[in-house]
Amino acid sequence: GCLLTFNHHMQLDSLEEGNPENYIFYPMDPQTRLFNMLYFNGRSVLLIRNPFKAIISMFIHMFSGTYSDSEFGKLAKEKKIFRNEFYEELNMTRFYTEEFEMFATETIDKWETIIRDWVELGDTLVVQLEDVVEDRIWEIRRILEFLGIVPDERRLKCVKFGHFDVFKRQSIKMERNPYNYRTEQLIYYRIEQANRVLLRHGHKRLPAGKYKQF
Repeated sequence: GCLLTFNHHMQLDSLEEGNPENYIFYPMDPQTRLFNMLYFNGRSVLLIRNPFKAIISMFIHMFSGTYSDSEFGKLAKEKKIFRNEFYEELNMTRFYTEEFEMFATETIDKWETIIRDWVELGDTLVVQLEDVVEDRIWEIRRILEFLGIVPDERRLKCVKFGHFDVFKRQSIKMERNPYNYRTEQLIYYRIEQANRVLLRHGHKRLPAGKYKQF
């Protein structure tokens, strides 16, 4: 659910090493981004999520740990599967600080950069999360066709009727929008810039009208 690179599950420009405040820098410079694309032979399935939700999810991920309060996360904490001594309990007031505003501003730039890189330069199948939620089987078939994989109908039936929420964090309730007007307008601007790239390369627009901010 967070913003991911195509070779690291965590922050877009860093790798976790123990303490979430002590990262190995992973730059988003053109050379590194090009290497990333070459590593995957320029092909990708680009899953795009509502950036408002993705930024909040990633912010929680950073400070509350992997899977945090999901069913799996609670079991992992009980069984001490992950090293989580450096992570904190979620403090909702943190969303209304300059720290979150800066994080959101930096992250939405990376969100657009990843879309632009892979749509303009790669052989990319664009998948929108809202479409997956509405018809997961159709979207999975699209992905399998793109990857050249013959669908296993028995397994698709399992996917159609199965529930896979064990890794999903519990939804948090916010009393008010964590995005101030300036940050909100910046995100909408980045969404529109991403739409221009998508439309120019034959993909459909992002469903911004369905995007909830929190």
